[in-house]
Amino acid sequence: NLKEAIEGPARLVGVKVEPELLDRMIEEVRHQPGSLPLLEYALLEVWKRRSGNVMTLRDYDRSGGVRQALANKAESIYQALSPARQEIVRRLMLRLTQPGQGTEDTRRRAALREMISRTDGLSEVEAVVSQFTNERQLTTNRDEREGIVDVSHEALIRGWPRLRGWVDEDRAGLLIQHRLTEATREWINASRDRELLYRGTRRQEALDWRKRGTDDLADAEREFLDSSDQELKRQRSLKILQRSLITVGITVVILALVAIRFEWYSKYKERLEARHEIELLVKIMVEIPAGEFLMGSESDDDSQKPVHRVKIGAFKISKYEVTQRQWFIIMGNRPGVFKGDNRPIENVSWFDAREFCQKLSNLSGKPYRLPTGAEWEYAARGG
Repeated sequence: NLKEAIEGPARLVGVKVEPELLDRMIEEVRHQPGSLPLLEYALLEVWKRRSGNVMTLRDYDRSGGVRQALANKAESIYQALSPARQEIVRRLMLRLTQPGQGTEDTRRRAALREMISRTDGLSEVEAVVSQFTNERQLTTNRDEREGIVDVSHEALIRGWPRLRGWVDEDRAGLLIQHRLTEATREWINASRDRELLYRGTRRQEALDWRKRGTDDLADAEREFLDSSDQELKRQRSLKILQRSLITVGITVVILALVAIRFEWYSKYKERLEARHEIELLVKIMVEIPAGEFLMGSESDDDSQKPVHRVKIGAFKISKYEVTQRQWFIIMGNRPGVFKGDNRPIENVSWFDAREFCQKLSNLSGKPYRLPTGAEWEYAARGG
């Protein structure tokens, strides 16, 4: 129970919890699903501020309580840094925040290499990240390709005033930057395929945002935008050359245009096949109505505790698993061990699955994403 969750750890180190403090903490987290990690963090902050062997309500209020302890600690870390490292913190936290569009802002996992800029190398970024991970503000891990950073608790995103101010300064620009990050990742993973470079409105939008004087671009993102600009110039030069060669009417030119036409037709045929597979994916989406359910378990597995009620908004989910053919059409590779066009895809990472959703969204013009853990469990139970 909550009482034991608060008093138990303190008792183990010979510290008492003031009754008034116990009542306050229980009241603040009693009806808040997912608050136990925040409670743990707040207890640690109170323990650091205690006088003697008693943790008091006064110590708790000084720490900021369950809701403000994270934000207060983040602000104290920030204030202790040099101006140069404070700028790294700003870039870092904006990379780790996904602005909501009619919904609350949420946390966003990001690769360490996204934080590297012209002025700050990997060692400087890692030094700043370490200061926040040491205080349990951030978490780091490594997937099969690169180091990943994440915010430990979303309460930090919603409760740190300084971060809220950064996000609100240019919310639209932040969305542009995150789209650019994902497009750059896709481009690099496809061996810098120029077909994936920005064009038209998306390219102009990103270039206009860049001209506003931002220095928040990673090196790979700068390369992506520069390559997009160069590709536009190349396409314009190619059109001029094509018009000139047609005017001259040289046979070699005609053969070259036939080759270009053949390449275009091949890609057009591939796009038709992709569109057919995309239409199949869209048709097998089923709607899960809004509702609520009890999530978690009282088993010996602490990661499943506590049981709490979760409300789910209406959403759609695929009726069947993605097949290997569908994966190949969208992603261009076949990572599965067991081959067969109609077999379900397997042996893919979380990043691969998210990239699949992003590409599917770009191709279909409709938003797709991975279901949350709660949505997946709710759908698996039959909604």
